[in-house]
Amino acid sequence: MTTYKGIKGLSIQTVDGDPSVLATGDIWYNSSAKKVKGAKIVAGTWAAGGDINNIRAGKMSGGHTYTTAIIAGGQHPSGANHTETYDGTSWTETSNPGENHPQTAGGGTPTAAWMCTGTPGDTTSGEEWNGASWSDANDCNRGNAQRAGSGPQTAAVMMGSEPATNDCESYDGTTWTEVANTPIVHRGSECVGPNTAAKLLCGHNVGTPAQTTETFDFNGSSFTAAPDTNTARFEFGSLGLTQDACMCLGGTIDASGTTRTANAEEFDGTSWTESANLEDVSAQSDGAGTSAAGIISHGYLGPYPGGAYSVSTEEWTHGVGAVTFTSS
Repeated sequence: MTTYKGIKGLSIQTVDGDPSVLATGDIWYNSSAKKVKGAKIVAGTWAAGGDINNIRAGKMSGGHTYTTAIIAGGQHPSGANHTETYDGTSWTETSNPGENHPQTAGGGTPTAAWMCTGTPGDTTSGEEWNGASWSDANDCNRGNAQRAGSGPQTAAVMMGSEPATNDCESYDGTTWTEVANTPIVHRGSECVGPNTAAKLLCGHNVGTPAQTTETFDFNGSSFTAAPDTNTARFEFGSLGLTQDACMCLGGTIDASGTTRTANAEEFDGTSWTESANLEDVSAQSDGAGTSAAGIISHGYLGPYPGGAYSVSTEEWTHGVGAVTFTSS
């Protein structure tokens, strides 16, 4: 008789009850119930997190989990510039960037982040964060705002801009280099992943309709079409560190820029699936962390321009539950 160990080369762990921490695909033997069990995906949930200290929109964000996140720059009613870090409970103000970066792009972690660009047609300046302070870094090639940025400090990527472009630049920790153009002209988009394996989540473009559901995978030198999202949007948030595990969050869904959505959807490497809606509706928000455990810091509540800002954040937990295997 063929055994699980013979097929997989692994023994099933025996535990008294079910493990307290589950990951999808885990298999174990519950000695109390005398049953083989496995972990399955269940509905994820959003919960209120700590409020940010400075209202803003279009900021950079970074962090591999929602317990270690960072936001910086952004568009503020006061025109001020701030950096805040998150510990899973509250946001703490820390050293400000050297320049104003409204509607900026950025990424990385709370100990090694980057930020670049800002106001349309204005700054091309870049800055790097070492966990305590910002320092000047090399300029990028295009200074427009609302660029989609992602990746670590040594392997970052930026795409698109306001006004809409198909520009794409790659960063190696020292120099920004223009690489292959994106397949469509766009603005208010998002991307996830490093410059060798990023996913572009397109937003507003110059065609009809004004929003798009298109997504593309980037391998460092070229783009290929990827599955479309279910909801067309721009100026939205995103979560994820890879092409095959990411989320689209909220955003603007009409050409006038007045209608927001709380809709969230996640990509599992094959298709986009609607998930639990955000508790708040806003645009120009930013996310950090993974599609299993992340955070979104909200931006504009709308309408734009002149609408109210939000200080709220929400924490995402992707649910995993136990299931008992039965014979057929």
